[in-house]
Amino acid sequence: MARSLQTARVMLRSLLAVTVLTACAASPSDPSSTGGGGKADGREPTITFTGDFQTETTGSLLAGSPVRISYDLDRVTDCRSDAWGVGGYAQFDGGTPVPFSVSRLADGTTVPVDAELELPASASHVAIWFEVTDKYGCHAYDSNEGENYQFDID
Repeated sequence: MARSLQTARVMLRSLLAVTVLTACAASPSDPSSTGGGGKADGREPTITFTGDFQTETTGSLLAGSPVRISYDLDRVTDCRSDAWGVGGYAQFDGGTPVPFSVSRLADGTTVPVDAELELPASASHVAIWFEVTDKYGCHAYDSNEGENYQFDID
């Protein structure tokens, strides 16, 4: 139990760090920008999580290559205070979850950003889930009813 709590704390700290870094790295003067920098320019495969709870994959997920994650912030409306954000986790082949951010603050408003993940060269599967948090400690999850979103990697 103590180990699980410690692991959860480490994951939460990682998510908060990713969210803060993403918010600082993106230009706050352009709230209409949906990119968070990097190579998320539309050429890599994309997994889209739509506002009506559908999941769409375009392109093939190839080990050793990037994948873009596009997330509609309207999927989860819990934990929406005056400062909130959405982060995700990718777990490759049952390993340690890798945190990433799909939102940032722009002029005090939470806006979506596409995340780019590098698929490990040896990976054959990825499980993805999302967490909404706010500055008051609220947590809500988008995890396919606790099953996480499952994708095979070629």
